[in-house]
Amino acid sequence: MRARPWRARALRWAWRALAALPWPGVRVAGATLGWGLALLPNELRRAARVNLALCFPGLAAAERRRLLRRTLVETGRAMAEAGPLWGWPVERALALVREVRGEQALREALAAGRGAILAVPHLGAWELVGLYCSRYRLTALYRPLRVPELETLVRAARERAGARLVPATASGVRALHRALARCRARTPEA
Repeated sequence: MRARPWRARALRWAWRALAALPWPGVRVAGATLGWGLALLPNELRRAARVNLALCFPGLAAAERRRLLRRTLVETGRAMAEAGPLWGWPVERALALVREVRGEQALREALAAGRGAILAVPHLGAWELVGLYCSRYRLTALYRPLRVPELETLVRAARERAGARLVPATASGVRALHRALARCRARTPEA
């Protein structure tokens, strides 16, 4: 990927500015960004339009346009939420968690030394999910960013609560396997 230092500086500035806002302000800023994504020609809008057409070929054109707008508003929110989720202290960010489902099954698996593999979709505040799950010594697959100048910032933010990021390659899958094996090795035999 070609170097884009100006883009990296702009994103760093935007994320810092968003981290200075209260959470409701971040949500409004993200929705506004999403509306902009829906109105102006851009790659995210093009990709979402193509994907919606492929996934929902029978959907009426007007309904697909509404779904495109809703999708891009949520994309804008996710982009804006990165600022506070990466910039706030971990405790402040985790205070945003209102409900967790299935955590008991994760705790039981870890207590039994089985480990667990979490399949987490990139929907909603998935950066918050990663931060929350980092408390369990998460090892996560990670794909390098399209803006390499942001790599250090993003990795540091995602790993600051104890997560370990590994590449989304065969070597990363091997690292996940080793992490599961370590979990089994930590459990005392009954």
